Amino acid sequence: MRRRVSLLLAAAGAAVVVAGIGSAVVFGGVVNVAATDPEPAAVQWMLATTMKSSVRNHASDIVVPDDIDLRDPELAQRAFGHYSVACTPCHGGPGIASAPWLVLDPPARSLADTAAQWSDAELYWIVKHGIQMTGMPALGPTHEDADLWAIAAFVRQLPAMTPAQYGAMAQRHEAGLAEHGGHGMAPTPAARVEPTPAAAEPQTVPVIGESNDAPQVKPSARSRRGARSSRRTAATPPRAAEPEAQHGPAHVHHH
Repeated sequence: MRRRVSLLLAAAGAAVVVAGIGSAVVFGGVVNVAATDPEPAAVQWMLATTMKSSVRNHASDIVVPDDIDLRDPELAQRAFGHYSVACTPCHGGPGIASAPWLVLDPPARSLADTAAQWSDAELYWIVKHGIQMTGMPALGPTHEDADLWAIAAFVRQLPAMTPAQYGAMAQRHEAGLAEHGGHGMAPTPAARVEPTPAAAEPQTVPVIGESNDAPQVKPSARSRRGARSSRRTAATPPRAAEPEAQHGPAHVHHH
């Protein structure tokens, strides 16, 4: 009986300790989430191993279509525009370093060094679904399935691609954009919109009452009488005062 009680007390104490540690981690802010502070080596190994196991498990049911060959240069060429714009800042390319201003944790590794670690189905799964908490986006919601396979093909061929071959692909990509009017997987620069030149002369602001579109308000009867009286007064010049008669005194009014 005492042993059972001791075990219960030990379990309760362990639960309290775990709850305290969890509270400190979640609410205490003791964990540094800055990308400039990498995790310890043991944590990095645990996260990387968990990620690899997850990808292999979820990609195990993917079957590469019969008409898809990830080693086809033409299929990889189709994805050059996307990779050069969206992927090189993080992963770099043949003869191209990743962007120096991008600091990620975990760091984005060179795909020329890591692509061989994955099967064709796994590369496709990663391209389509992305990887949580790594900065790797999911392209599935925004790309057609054929485009996803093309990107996977480009990544598959990166380990054997030379800088000269990469440059030749860039030239073919630019020529294709010019031939097809800028259509392709790579986003094309937006057309420049020239500002509308200002009018040579300033616009005249209409004066109230001069516009024919202004609403007409029907005046009241009193206003119409006042207006007619004003017009008569303005049209009739004042009469000059008549001089007093010379033959008699002026009339005196008695009130």
